[in-house]
Amino acid sequence: MKLESLSIRAPQSYDDFKGYQGTVTFNGDHGKVQIHTGDAMSRTILEVCAKELVAATQQVAHELTASIIEQVSPPALEAPAEEINT
Repeated sequence: MKLESLSIRAPQSYDDFKGYQGTVTFNGDHGKVQIHTGDAMSRTILEVCAKELVAATQQVAHELTASIIEQVSPPALEAPAEEINT
């Protein structure tokens, strides 16, 4: 079976918030299976996603910073030719 979709949602209004609800759908040779997740399982899935999102964001920030530093680094300092001959 292959994962077809994963959906986690909050209620339309936070006034009525009773937790996150989700649906996980798998599709295979013998049909489709859909699992409904309640608040606890949905939060577990979101926690894993959040950790991966933080790690990916940190990696992108590191790569962008390194690239910017390379682009704006001053060239190697060289003494003017007159100073070398004196």
